Amino acid sequence: MNTYTVTKAMIDATVERGIRDMQEDPHRSMRRLADIGRQFSRGRFQEYSFSIIQELLQNENSAYYDMVQNVLRNSDHRTLRVFGVNTTYLTWTYGARRIREFEQENGFCVSCSVMLRYDPAAEDGLRAEDIEKIIREGSELGIYSYYIRQMDTVPGDYRLLSLFEKYRDCAFLWIHETGRITAAQVQLLSTMNNTLLSLPIDDPETILASALLREQKIPFATHVVYSGEETEEDRMAYTERILACQTPVHLTIAADEVTDDVIAQRTKRSYDSRLNQDYPFFLIDYYGDGMSISRLAVDHAHLLEIGADGKVIRPSASAGRQFPLEKGLAAALKDVMPAFPSGTSH
Repeated sequence: MNTYTVTKAMIDATVERGIRDMQEDPHRSMRRLADIGRQFSRGRFQEYSFSIIQELLQNENSAYYDMVQNVLRNSDHRTLRVFGVNTTYLTWTYGARRIREFEQENGFCVSCSVMLRYDPAAEDGLRAEDIEKIIREGSELGIYSYYIRQMDTVPGDYRLLSLFEKYRDCAFLWIHETGRITAAQVQLLSTMNNTLLSLPIDDPETILASALLREQKIPFATHVVYSGEETEEDRMAYTERILACQTPVHLTIAADEVTDDVIAQRTKRSYDSRLNQDYPFFLIDYYGDGMSISRLAVDHAHLLEIGADGKVIRPSASAGRQFPLEKGLAAALKDVMPAFPSGTSH
């Protein structure tokens, strides 16, 4: 076996044992798992993250202990392990190292994750076949995380779920426009371990769906799309719904017209919330925290997002251009992504 296979197997086994131990003693086991995680860290992002986690867990009253107990009670443990390893090791360590080598050799930036929008009802634009090509060729470059916002719900359309099932080494965040999910979708999600479904917290159906997902031990997130500053009333209402859903992750997603300044403010609030351990869930800004992760993982904050019409949304310098996927992903990235910063140390 090669080094990659051996390392991944060791991490899988360690995480599996850590999850089992946490059921018996979450306080001691979480601290021990964070210590082990830091020892396994080979990437700058992981080392930085685990050092922060170690510090936070010194707080015996941390809300994160409640979050972990909720997750262990409501989630399939294999899914926690597979999705976690695909994200932390394959994406932020192994994949990020391959991407940094590619960037240095080719002279342009590559995002460590790809954001896509998908409208299955659209007659043209980004199709499921295009998404598969991006995943297949992206994995060859070292991209193992894909965030897909499904902009419309078409009954009986399971093409995305088929892709998630096919590319098991990848981690997928599947962002639903509505809180409505079908029994067939729930059944498929229960057999996959590499996908995190996110439902809109402002849709009344999400509360009902969350109960079904917890019953079936399927981890999930919630999200809200914001267009400006959040009022205190909205914040309190959303917090109550998030707590009722018992999700470990809540995403705030900026609408397209939102300025960078507002995104920066939201990102700062998310960061402060995590640092203060205000709630038994992680508050994450989709774009702002995405840029922070990219900066740590691959030396730049440039994200790649492709709209349902096949046009570039991010990076902003290429916004509005058709993403030239017919050239192949590497050549398309060269066309739309900024030059890699010269003199960057790897």
